[in-house]
Amino acid sequence: IMGHDPRRVFVEVTRGEEEKKTTKSRKTRLLELYKNCKEDARNWSKELKDYNEGQLRSKVLYLYYTQMGRCAYSGDLIDLGKINDKKFYEIDHIYTRSLTKDDSFSNLVLVKTELNQAKKDNYPLPESYQSAQTIDLWRKLKAMELITPEKFDRLTRVEELKDDELAS
Repeated sequence: IMGHDPRRVFVEVTRGEEEKKTTKSRKTRLLELYKNCKEDARNWSKELKDYNEGQLRSKVLYLYYTQMGRCAYSGDLIDLGKINDKKFYEIDHIYTRSLTKDDSFSNLVLVKTELNQAKKDNYPLPESYQSAQTIDLWRKLKAMELITPEKFDRLTRVEELKDDELAS
């Protein structure tokens, strides 16, 4: 039909019955994590219950809640009403897209647009982004399991990626 051999062949395989595992929705995961957040003045669980599952599929909104409503690079509060306005906030790749195509949540943060633009394609993060305030925020998020240890390591790393790390 194509007149030549295919350049690529893709094979789709379904999982067997024994391999099925249910995954928690983002909303369920966040509600479980925030349940133990009693000392925080803001009632995160009540706020999350106002969203449906579909709304929390938004990367921006999910990152907002996994960062407790704070910019990952400054620690400043994010205005929820302006969260989707790119003049104010953007999703940034910690490991820049020029280095890797990692779009996992362990590589994404919600930040002020001006901080993302100033960072450009630099990694590791500039020293000014690793202030005591932001590192304390990242530690708190990690302790609450809102961010992964991998994301914490990426945020706090001070040396450049080595060639073998980039290759993998």
